[in-house]
Amino acid sequence: MVLSLGGANDDVPDPDLPPLRIESVRMSPKGALVVFGGVTDRTQAEQLQGRYLFLPIDQLEPLADGEVFYHQLLDMTVETVEGDEVGTVSEVYEMGPADLLEVRGERGVLMIPYRPEIVVEVDIDEGRLVIDPPNGLLDL
Repeated sequence: MVLSLGGANDDVPDPDLPPLRIESVRMSPKGALVVFGGVTDRTQAEQLQGRYLFLPIDQLEPLADGEVFYHQLLDMTVETVEGDEVGTVSEVYEMGPADLLEVRGERGVLMIPYRPEIVVEVDIDEGRLVIDPPNGLLDL
């Protein structure tokens, strides 16, 4: 598998950086240990630290029905089942037991758990996410 490199704040690969070929992957308690072709010492490996790795979208496994890529949620309008606008998704945090959506709007910054009982509809084409928040969630 060949990945493209980007900087820590890049949304797309940097065309001036060389691609990386994965030679092997081994899981450890702290995450995945990856060996890239051509990266032969610690100094070269440290130069990759903090960079994003990009895989062409056509090489990703297809999503199951109802699944979305988290990047698709960014900038979506969030509204309640009653139609009240809450704000816009500005970030997605992968956490346990539930991932969190950072939603910015007139109420300030809200953290909405990305759970099926709360996020009841995601419409990628319309750029809209509908929530059914429990009492008090939008008052925090």
